Amino acid sequence: IKNTMKIIEKPIFVLLLFISLISPLYSGVSDEIYLKYYTDRYTWRDIPGKFVQSFGIAINYEAVNTNDVHAFITDSVRNKVLVFDRMGNFKYEFGSPGSGTGQFNSPAGIEFTDQKLMVADKDNNRIQIFDIHGNYLDEFSGDLQVKLEKPVYVKSDWTGRIYVTDKYLGRVVVLDKN
Repeated sequence: IKNTMKIIEKPIFVLLLFISLISPLYSGVSDEIYLKYYTDRYTWRDIPGKFVQSFGIAINYEAVNTNDVHAFITDSVRNKVLVFDRMGNFKYEFGSPGSGTGQFNSPAGIEFTDQKLMVADKDNNRIQIFDIHGNYLDEFSGDLQVKLEKPVYVKSDWTGRIYVTDKYLGRVVVLDKN
């Protein structure tokens, strides 16, 4: 089991492996644990404030009150952006699976600048822009010179330039804020 523990990083799987080995001794225990593990893992996806696979985080450094919107986290499995206050309390979430405006297909990186959120909507090949409340404002997917293919991260600098990593083409796209 020591060698197995080095290979397997998640302790729950070590426990499940151990229980499956001794399950003939304790009939039904293994099935109950597997059922609980998968039930917990796959049914809480739709609970507001919970994320399955967080990818990006953006911080609103202008939030001074504890109730102000402070942190934005993308969930690339639930296709949502989750919003929290300064104390880490869940406030709201926005987005849904799809390719329409305000919908995501594997949102990844996220940036907060000038009271706007830019979300790298990776599998829809675009950057979507929202206000602080999650209302859709605009999007950018490219033009004749620059076409985004699987944008993963989006960041901005103090001059207003926007940097997007393009996973498929292995490049960084630099845009001005217009």
